[in-house]
Amino acid sequence: MSMLFDPMIKWPEIPTVLSSVQYFISDGIIIYGGVKGPFKLNGKNAINDTIFLIEKLKRNNLKYTELINKFSELPNANNLLYVLIKLHQNGFLSDKKATTSEQKYYDYFNQNVKNYSTLEEIKAKKNSFKIKIETKNLKLKSKLKEMFLSEDFIVTDETDYDWCLMQIKEKNDICYINESKKTLLFAAVTDGLILGPIVADNALKIVKLNYLQDLDYHEKFTEENIYNIYLTMMKTVLKLKEFNLDRGLLEYRNYEVNYVDLIEIIGEENLNTIDKYEITSAFSAPYYQNKSNHLAHYREGNVRLSKKEFVSDFWKETDHTSPKNMLKLFTFLGGFKKVNNTKKYSPTGGNINSNIIFYVNMKDDDLDGIGIYYFDNIKNKMFQVDNSVSNVKKAFRINSSALGYIILGNNVDYIETKYHDFSFKIANLNIGVQLATLMALKNSLNLNNVRIINNFDENYIQNAIGAPLNKLIFNIVVEVR
Repeated sequence: MSMLFDPMIKWPEIPTVLSSVQYFISDGIIIYGGVKGPFKLNGKNAINDTIFLIEKLKRNNLKYTELINKFSELPNANNLLYVLIKLHQNGFLSDKKATTSEQKYYDYFNQNVKNYSTLEEIKAKKNSFKIKIETKNLKLKSKLKEMFLSEDFIVTDETDYDWCLMQIKEKNDICYINESKKTLLFAAVTDGLILGPIVADNALKIVKLNYLQDLDYHEKFTEENIYNIYLTMMKTVLKLKEFNLDRGLLEYRNYEVNYVDLIEIIGEENLNTIDKYEITSAFSAPYYQNKSNHLAHYREGNVRLSKKEFVSDFWKETDHTSPKNMLKLFTFLGGFKKVNNTKKYSPTGGNINSNIIFYVNMKDDDLDGIGIYYFDNIKNKMFQVDNSVSNVKKAFRINSSALGYIILGNNVDYIETKYHDFSFKIANLNIGVQLATLMALKNSLNLNNVRIINNFDENYIQNAIGAPLNKLIFNIVVEVR
C-alpha cells in the first residue's frame, strides 16, 4: 500500500476511470480498457469490490487524498485500495480535472470500440495518416480539406498517401481507383448520398462494383452530406466506429440511412450458393476491426459456452472402462486440461465446448457391451446411447472384427450463439483439429490400426444417436481395429 503515498508516483488530482474501461465476470473479474492491457482478479470479494470501486470512480469529484481517506473508513478498505493501485498500475485512471471538450468528443466515439486509452493516442494516429481527396469539385474539395486539417490530419495531393476519399460521378470513374491503397468512395445521387464501399486489396475489388454502375449521379452536396462524408471517413480511418464498409456501403436517402451489403453490391444473380455462403460468413479483414470485437470472448454468455454440456437424460451413464486407452484418447480429443479447466487439449473456435465424440462399441466385454456411446467431457465419462448398433449399420459398412468406431462431430447450435453465419466453417475446422490430434496420438495409445471412413450417410448417424434436436454435423468416422 506504500504506493498510495509514494512521492515519486503521480496520481490523478481527481481520479476517475477511462471511458474505455469495461469488465467481464467469469470465475473472477477481468478488467479491460487500460493503457497496459487487461488484468484479472479472482474471488467473489474481488468481483464485488472492483465493481463498487469502478462505479464510484466514474462519479468521483473528490481529490485523491480525500478519496483515499473515504475508502479507508470502509470495512473492505484494504481490498478497495489494492484494486485502486492495480487500476493505476495498468493505466485505467485519468484526471477528471484535466478532461477537455476535445477529450469528451473523442471519448464519445471511442467508448464502444475501445481502440484508444488516451486522447494522445488518437492525436498520434491522426498525425500518422496521409489523406488524399479525389474530386474535381473544387469547392467540395476545399471544404473537406479544411475539415481534415482542422483535426490535424495530413492532407496531400501527392501519390504517397495512406487513404483516398474519392468521388464517383459516373460509372467509368471506378476504373481509376488504385487498389493498392485504401479508397473510400462517395457519390451524390438524385435523392441523397452514397458512402462506401472501401476498395483495397483487403476489401472490395473494382470488378465487383456492379452496384455502382446503375446509380443516378449528380453534383449537388448539401452541408449535411459533406459533414457525413468527413465524419464517416474520420471514423473509418481512426476505427472509431465499425461501419463494415469493406463489405458494404451506406445510403443516405430521404433522411434515412440504409446499409447495402456485399451480396447486393456484387449482384445476387452473379453468385452461386457457395459464393453467397462465403460472403455471408466471412469476417472483415483484421485491419478494419475494432478492439472491442475481441472483448466478445469474455461476455458471460460466451464464457459459459466453454463449459456447456451436451448430454441427454435418456442416455445411461456407465462406469466401465473403455478399451485400449480409448477414454484417454477421448480426453485428448475433447477433454479439458487439469491445469486449466477452461482449456481443451484439442482447441475449438472461440473455446466453445462444441466437439462431439460418439463411440460405436463392437465388443461384448468393453464398456456395457455392444452399442453406441457418448463421451461427456464435463464429467469425463461415457454414456450409453443405445445397446444396439443396428441403427448405425445403415450409415456405414460395419466390420465385425473392428474394436469400434469413433464418430467425430460438432454442435453447430453452440457455435452459432456466438459466431452466427460463420459457425458452420468453425464446426468443420474443429473436426479437422480433432482428426489431426487422433492421428498424432494413435500410436502412443496403442491404436496402431485405424482407418478413416469418409463415405457414410450423416443423416443415419444423426437419427441413430437419438440426440437432442440440435444442429449437429458429423464429418469423420474412424474405424479402430
